[in-house]
Amino acid sequence: MVCTTCRSKIKNDSCPFDRSPIAYTRNRVIEKLLESVKSVSCKNAEYGCNEMLGYLEKNDHEKACKHSPCSCPLSGCDFLGSSSQLYQHFRAQHQNSSVLFRYDQDFSIRLDAKNDKFLVLLEGRDDNILFVLHNATSNQQQNGLSISCISSSREARNEYKISVSFGSNNVSTLTFRSAISSSKKQLDNLPKLGFPLVPWLLDATDGRLNLKICIFKDRLPHWLR
Repeated sequence: MVCTTCRSKIKNDSCPFDRSPIAYTRNRVIEKLLESVKSVSCKNAEYGCNEMLGYLEKNDHEKACKHSPCSCPLSGCDFLGSSSQLYQHFRAQHQNSSVLFRYDQDFSIRLDAKNDKFLVLLEGRDDNILFVLHNATSNQQQNGLSISCISSSREARNEYKISVSFGSNNVSTLTFRSAISSSKKQLDNLPKLGFPLVPWLLDATDGRLNLKICIFKDRLPHWLR
């Protein structure tokens, strides 16, 4: 008798001990027994998860576990921890490499579009989530701005707004709005090219952009509601 995980690893559908054929038949009595015994710890126990699970619950729990490890976005730092641990680590060790903001309030950033590949944004009320402003480049050598968050299991539930001012005395403005995506690493599942910064706009601002950003809490764009 083997579990489904081990069953899929058996070659030629034969027992590795006596080479007799192996059939696939569910043993519901054993399934019920395993479901009733909460004796398996989550693989993220070292990152703060104290859940004791039934054998059949383990995989589903670990896929959504809020303690799944996230990595520090700064190169040269190998910190790994849950999203809340990562937030505390960043505030303690790298706060000078971040921009503080408050939900639902505009904040300003001056971005070097040619050299600033990303900026870390820290919510100032200990929300335990790191946000990242990405400055990506497409195959057409066109820059694009987007925002994501680094989170263990969090689904996107924020809308963001980016405005770029340009022209004489920055009197002209372009605005882009979208939903925030999440990942466990800064470069994992990077958002698609967001706010397109066409070449004439970069030329008009000499590549240094005056941005006004707002991240809305618990609010999604109307097309995702």
